[in-house]
Amino acid sequence: MSESCVNQSRCGTYTTLWLNGSHPQTEDGIVTRGVCGRSGSNCCFYRSTPIRVKACPGNYYIYEFVKPSFCYTAYCADGIVTREIYGYHRSLKDPSPVIPCNSYKSNSIQVKACPGDYYVYRLVKPAVSIPMPTYCAVVLDAPSYDPCNNCASLYQPWRGTNETGGSNSDRFTNWNGWYRLLYYRMSGRMPESCVNRSRCGTDVTLWLNGSHPEIEDGIVTRGVCGRSGSNCCYYRSTPIRVKACPGNYYVYEFVRPSIYFAAYCAVPITANDPCNNYTALDQPWRATNATGLNICDKNFYWNGWYRLLYNRMSVRMPESCVNQSRCGTAITLWLNGPHPQTEDGIVTRGVCGSSGNNCCYYRSTPIRVKACPGNYFVYEFVRPTICSAAYCADVKTIKLSITPTTPSHTAVSGTPTNITSDPCSVYSVLIDDWRKMHRLDVGLDFYFDDTLVEWSGWYRLNLKGNSAQIPEFHLCWSSMTCGGYTALFLNGSHPRPEDGIVTREIYGYHGSVKDPKQCNSYRSNPIQVKACPGNYYVYRLVKPAVSIPVPTYCAVKTTLNDPCNNYTALDQPWRATNSTELNICDRLFNWNGWYRLLYYGMSVRMPDSCVNQSTCGTDVALWLNGPHPQIEDGIVTRGVCGRSGSDCCYYRFVPIRVKACPGNYTVYEFVKTYLSDAAYCADVKTITPTALSAKTPNNITSDPCSVHSVRKQDWRKIDSLYLNNFDDTLVEWNGWYRLFLQGQNAQIPEFKWCWSYITCGGYTALFLKGSHPCPKDGIVTREIYGYHRSTKDRSQCNSYESNPIQVKACPENYYVYRLVKPAVSIPMPTYCAVQLDAPSYDPCKNSTSLDQPWRGANETGGSNSDRVTNWNGWYRLLYKGKSVRMPESCVNQSRCGTYYSLWLNGSHPQIEDGIVTRGVCGKYRSDCCYYRSTPIRVKACPGNYYVYEFMRPSFSHAAYCADQNFTVSAECMKDFTKTCANKLFNQIKRSVNPVLPTDIVQLALEQTLKNQTMNSVQNVAIGNQVLNRTEILVSTLVNCQQDNYSVFSFSVQGLEVQVFAVGLNASLSNTPQLSINNAQMNIDLIQISVNSNGSAAVAFMSYTNLSSVLKPSLFSTTNNAVKTMMSTVISATLPRTTNQQLDTPVNFTLKHIAEIDPSGRLHCVYWDNTQWTVDGCDLLQTNSSHSVCSCVHLSTFALIMQTKTPSDDKSDPVVENIIMVAVAVGLVFLSLALLTFAVYRQNLRVTNTAQINLCISLLLAHLLFLLTQKFIHYIRPQQLLCAVLAGVLHFLFLSAFVWMFIEAVLLFISVKNLTTIRSKVKESLQGKWVVVIGYAVPLAVVFMSAGLAPNGYGSEKCWLRKDFLWSFLGPVSFILAANTVLFISILVILFLTLKNMKDEILKIKRSESDHRLFRSVAWKAMMQIIILGCSWILGFFADDNKALEIVFIVLNSQQGTFIFLVHCVFNQEVSPHLFYFKTTVAD
Repeated sequence: MSESCVNQSRCGTYTTLWLNGSHPQTEDGIVTRGVCGRSGSNCCFYRSTPIRVKACPGNYYIYEFVKPSFCYTAYCADGIVTREIYGYHRSLKDPSPVIPCNSYKSNSIQVKACPGDYYVYRLVKPAVSIPMPTYCAVVLDAPSYDPCNNCASLYQPWRGTNETGGSNSDRFTNWNGWYRLLYYRMSGRMPESCVNRSRCGTDVTLWLNGSHPEIEDGIVTRGVCGRSGSNCCYYRSTPIRVKACPGNYYVYEFVRPSIYFAAYCAVPITANDPCNNYTALDQPWRATNATGLNICDKNFYWNGWYRLLYNRMSVRMPESCVNQSRCGTAITLWLNGPHPQTEDGIVTRGVCGSSGNNCCYYRSTPIRVKACPGNYFVYEFVRPTICSAAYCADVKTIKLSITPTTPSHTAVSGTPTNITSDPCSVYSVLIDDWRKMHRLDVGLDFYFDDTLVEWSGWYRLNLKGNSAQIPEFHLCWSSMTCGGYTALFLNGSHPRPEDGIVTREIYGYHGSVKDPKQCNSYRSNPIQVKACPGNYYVYRLVKPAVSIPVPTYCAVKTTLNDPCNNYTALDQPWRATNSTELNICDRLFNWNGWYRLLYYGMSVRMPDSCVNQSTCGTDVALWLNGPHPQIEDGIVTRGVCGRSGSDCCYYRFVPIRVKACPGNYTVYEFVKTYLSDAAYCADVKTITPTALSAKTPNNITSDPCSVHSVRKQDWRKIDSLYLNNFDDTLVEWNGWYRLFLQGQNAQIPEFKWCWSYITCGGYTALFLKGSHPCPKDGIVTREIYGYHRSTKDRSQCNSYESNPIQVKACPENYYVYRLVKPAVSIPMPTYCAVQLDAPSYDPCKNSTSLDQPWRGANETGGSNSDRVTNWNGWYRLLYKGKSVRMPESCVNQSRCGTYYSLWLNGSHPQIEDGIVTRGVCGKYRSDCCYYRSTPIRVKACPGNYYVYEFMRPSFSHAAYCADQNFTVSAECMKDFTKTCANKLFNQIKRSVNPVLPTDIVQLALEQTLKNQTMNSVQNVAIGNQVLNRTEILVSTLVNCQQDNYSVFSFSVQGLEVQVFAVGLNASLSNTPQLSINNAQMNIDLIQISVNSNGSAAVAFMSYTNLSSVLKPSLFSTTNNAVKTMMSTVISATLPRTTNQQLDTPVNFTLKHIAEIDPSGRLHCVYWDNTQWTVDGCDLLQTNSSHSVCSCVHLSTFALIMQTKTPSDDKSDPVVENIIMVAVAVGLVFLSLALLTFAVYRQNLRVTNTAQINLCISLLLAHLLFLLTQKFIHYIRPQQLLCAVLAGVLHFLFLSAFVWMFIEAVLLFISVKNLTTIRSKVKESLQGKWVVVIGYAVPLAVVFMSAGLAPNGYGSEKCWLRKDFLWSFLGPVSFILAANTVLFISILVILFLTLKNMKDEILKIKRSESDHRLFRSVAWKAMMQIIILGCSWILGFFADDNKALEIVFIVLNSQQGTFIFLVHCVFNQEVSPHLFYFKTTVAD
């Protein structure tokens, strides 16, 4: 982007946007820069939204462009561009021209195009790897030969501008060199002005955008244009080079056009002298001294040569700069070069327009000029390239002595022909629809000018076949025009027939006049008027005053009848001034005639004061700018205003005519508004109590199938294209009606046809609530619903409820309806129509094959749109020759060769269902049916395929999908082999949420279950494959986009299946119990669907013979017990459910298939791909025939009974009693130790923080563990509580081991300091930091473990799961190893210290207290083997050794006992107090 100011009207726009700041460097990353736009001399007058910029490796930049904050702006690209450099040498082996000449790639260079038609290059050193490279050069714009002598003749008469038809395209021509055009053996040339389309033997006609050169000009380059609509240069093709040759002909260097179906045009070269064939342009507003206008010559239809006049005197264009805002325009165009002499012939001159101090800031299209005998000039004016700009006439060059010579057909003055006959009989008809009054902003592309017309005689006006008249002065309104720049009105009323011929003045007005209330800005020449029998007028029109800028006589339709007796009652309550929240537009109404406003049958009138916005059912509420007339006033004209902000008349609309009628009501001649979202208001404050009398419908006693009216109105077809504002409340309904669409039987659509953006000619579409009757039902009554796309919830198609109607089904398959006036409270309702569901032919035998692989649901890319397809009839989908069907489930965006992928919202029918109607959905973000398109009809055909009656989708960038994943062949349908099953599974893997027919799923399941009876080591693999494939196949039966709920079951050999699905609009309060062979399941699917955005499904399956594969022996236990399968194997899954988390456990009731052994133990187990396990499942209750299992997850389940073998002797009562007593004793002594520490804490000289916290951790851990196991059956079903308790136990046991480690460290420090007996706390570890370490470390381990494996807590015993035990055993193993090392170190230090004491006891006499302290420390160290937890090491070896297991339990349960003995009973600081306490108690 440019970093400096860019002039206006550059970069393809008006306001050019440039970067207000320097570009970043690569290392700067992404930076934000301001964006400026120039206005006048202020380079940053406009400040747009800042953008982000980044410099990229490779010397280029990328910009995050955003929508500018104002219109007519565009981001600019600096003229300096970077280009790559390629190299080629002839020594290469294959110099074939089809091989690109990019054998070498050199360093890039920068290039800039400069004014004056040349280029400059920033050359750099080429890559040294290229052998001897040199930059090449060619001559610019100059061929090496004279094209006039070396050209090909192009004799193709179809290129003539008057030739029609043909589909030639010059894009497919192999152009090479220069060409001379011939037209029927005559020299031809390309036209220099606009050519209509479908001429020149092609569609887009190419013409030369500029004048042809003269011989002395040499070779020039000219643009090439093609017309589209009213824009003559809508298509801009590749420019071509042109040369004028001696002999009055031209040669062209044609190239391939840049557009298809375009061809260069040809016209014959004529020898007519423009000095004798021109149009006199006497428009004084072009004078260089004329100001105050804003005319644009770009709106004129220029054709040929023109001579400039100023009030009938010859003038010429100025040759020097003209100030802005002169010549009746803003940008004044002057001739950039001297006028030619007569001998110079035709020359080409540039045209300039000034801006600021730059006289040639604007450069328009050059024009041709010729000096003529008689001292005047003619100009071949063309449309300028800019607005508002106009060609100037230099009043300083007026030639007073010269009388302008003007061709006869363009005479400057003339006397009107005197007609003696009655002008009502002899007149000409002006059929110029452009004369109709309209606003400037909805005007035509071209200006017309009645001063250039040779008026002669009398004229009658006509508008679109209707009689018209020149509007009277009171019809003037702001910003109006009628084809020109100045609108001409009649000053005074029209005469009556008895008045004869009268003279009326003519006034002129244009919207640029400062005071729009003054419609007499100009006064033209008077005209004569006569009223004729038959209610029309004739006018003797004359040339308007040339002083008036571009004047045209206006026309309006003539009123014939009294509107008080010929009006339409407009009872539309939504027009009321208190009606809000609609967006209706009167611009779409086909207004025709006069209207009376009603409000629920009562007369109202338009408000004549300001009305707030967003009322009257629209955005801009229209009110009458003036008082209502009285009856004696007759028809008056009133302005119409609309409010914006605080300006009540910000919008000024086309005035309307108003008339007060007898009976105290008013009628209005409403016209189309120029602004969207605007509507005429009805003032509810003016309600007149007198209501219109309602018509009584005819009582029809005959059969309505025989006596009915026919409605053939194609606009009633449901679609989103018709934007006409029809209203069935304005129709006088009476009797029975039969509907037709395009000549075929039609019916009112049923409620199921509702879809997004639907309309059928009005604002609210009316549907039939309920189905149509059968012939035997007779006449039935049906309710009517209404819907419009402005409704906030597009899924609610019953936004309105209208009056019921009667319906009857008739023989020969059609319906008749007794239609009534819809409820007027509904905004603009219309009864919709669709074609009947039964075509006159079998669609299966009369369909079109649609084999377009891009429609595949897996195909990406593409921008196809079925909205532009002309659908007609029925279609069969194919994918590369194979039959496919539409997908029945959600398809992601940007599939099927389009953006919105359309899928069938419902299942495909069976053959016996006949033709059915199905909705069509398109996904947007996470909503699979965000877009609801037009429903389509579907039919199942013999041969396993479907046909569809496709219709135009209701939104763009959407296409119907083809589910190419499921192409089950006819051979597989007859014999579904293993190969067919494997192919089907591969197709399922490649698809997204496929939905399969039940019959195909059953065939695949039968094939899957054939391999489950193998007895080998492959049993586990076979079982897993059966389970996996069964779950996948059953999931394809679930359509996650269904609306309500569904339950269906089926069975195949060895398997029974039941599926329950809850849709988005299901109204269930609880889920029914699912029941299959020998099993029932209770699951809260309603809550699961709430967690899954409204839809969920559960599949319940029972396998009869799978226990022979997944045997009970695969249930792993610690003994050699006998395992017996007590139930069938069942599976439960949640297919196509987004959130599969269970808030409450699922209960299964399993019927026993074997007799229960009283000594046996039942286990609820699930399959984990390798074995049966019990994690997450508990047995709630059991009896002789059934058992109830509760599980916190879904999987494959079974009931297994475990019975003991004779050798089992695990339950020893003596061992169990020893364990209970030992644990109880340990808890008692832990409590005593804590009590002792609490009482005598202040008497101790050595800190005991570690012992206290160790006792607390052990006491809480053992107590919580015992309570949990005691009440395990109550805790286990509460999964969250069980997991929390497991986490707390994890923390407490880890905390106990950490405190054991801290105690070991403190003891080690104490023993190490024995040589200088010191026991000050500050010389070991600070107490407050010890507490932090003791609890922070285990807490961190628990949090880290929970983060890594959140499901690791909550086993069957509310402890850690097997695969999660590392989080406990890892830290414990580390601490036990460290404590063992520390304990051994303590023993070694004590041994060496005792040995030294024997040698030094005689040298140093220590005190008795020191010896006691030494012995106490030594004794404590020996007892710490239990306190430090070293005995826990026995747990790694006590698995199958009963004696070792007893020792392990007893020792570790007595940690509290040893703590009490060592730190309380044998503590010399505590024992005297205990003895004193004992003596005191005894006394």
